[in-house]
Amino acid sequence: MATVGRTVYVLLPLDDEVSAFATARRLGEQAAAVLTRSVETPLRAAAARIALGPEELPELRAEVDDILRVITADLEAPAFATLRDTHTRVLLAHVADELARRPRLRHPGIDAMLEHDRAKGTAFAASVTAWLDAVGNIGDAAARLTIHPNTLKYRLRRAGELFGLDLDHPDDRLSCWLQLRMAR
Repeated sequence: MATVGRTVYVLLPLDDEVSAFATARRLGEQAAAVLTRSVETPLRAAAARIALGPEELPELRAEVDDILRVITADLEAPAFATLRDTHTRVLLAHVADELARRPRLRHPGIDAMLEHDRAKGTAFAASVTAWLDAVGNIGDAAARLTIHPNTLKYRLRRAGELFGLDLDHPDDRLSCWLQLRMAR
């Protein structure tokens, strides 16, 4: 066992992955439940995959840190998680880190659109996000926004014109969605 800051790391001598995760989950959930009673902030526990040797420990610690990062930021998250449970959120956190570290990688149209929405009170970003979240389904996206489908079509066309977004291209849609997701 080792403590670094507010994090306690525990190595368990387990070699069967199925029983290891079951044991780690049981211990992690029990520890979080017991310790949460004595502090205001809910405690979280995470388990990494099984190490094949001690040289893997730094990578396993990074895996646990990634998991804890996303589950401690979410009040609705379970008390215990693994990378399998949090993979998407961990990946998005790393993408957000990279976009923050290297702003030149961001699509300039997204930043311009967000600023335009802030300054003028428009809803281009919300409209594009809803459409992307609905996988291009105008009806579903318009219903989520409680607007007429034609209004959404107009906003999407104007977003393309004003901010240089090519929503017809899958890579551009992914890039836009990632940046808009990070802006939430």
